[in-house]
Parts: sequence; structure tokens; C-alpha cells
Amino acid sequence: MESASAATVLVVEDNDHVRQLVCLVLRSNGYLVLEARDGQEALELSRQHEGTIHLLVADLGLPHIGGRELAVKIRADRVDIKVLFLSGNNDKEAVEQVQFLPKPFTIKELLEATRKTLEA
Repeated sequence: MESASAATVLVVEDNDHVRQLVCLVLRSNGYLVLEARDGQEALELSRQHEGTIHLLVADLGLPHIGGRELAVKIRADRVDIKVLFLSGNNDKEAVEQVQFLPKPFTIKELLEATRKTLEA
């Protein structure tokens, strides 16, 4: 797998504090981070970004376009993108389908889940 410095991560989280923290942690650990407040903004970023996006980190409970629907739409154009869902709810279905990180999580847990998802 490519090093963190070569991996681009699209973070989609409607909670400003959580999004800013996730982006700060990932950037400070060498990831190129694109950030969006909601699914619509994430779709636009994905369409506009000419390079590879290696990982989508998205809250399951996004307004308007939920995390699952967003992942399906982004994967229509970016079939190789990996997905890591975040959620305050213990969503068994999400856990079984893709990588899942329950909130609240530690910085160490975020970095470990990011690395494992990229390597999967």
C-alpha cells in the first residue's frame, strides 16, 4: 500500500468539531485531506478532484445524502475507493459491510482504522 503521504482521504462529517479534528489528525499524519460538510459537497469534491481518492471517511448519519448512499454514488465513478464509516450508533449492518469506527473514538483508533482500511 502507498504511504500515508501518498494517500488522499475524503472526510465527510456534518459535525464541525468532529470533522475538523479528524482532518487535523489525518493531515498531521501525512494524509492529503479533502473535507466536506455533507454528501452533496462531497460529491462535488469527488467530481472536481482529478487525482485518486484512496479513502472515503464518512459519517453514516449525514443529512440529505446518508453515508451509505454517498459511498454508492462515489464508487460509481471511483470503483477502487475504500470506505470507512463513522457513527455514534452501533450499526451492525455497517460493521458487516465495510470498515466501521464507532464514535467516540481516540486518535489512535482513528489512525489505526484508517491504515487498516487503506491496506484492506
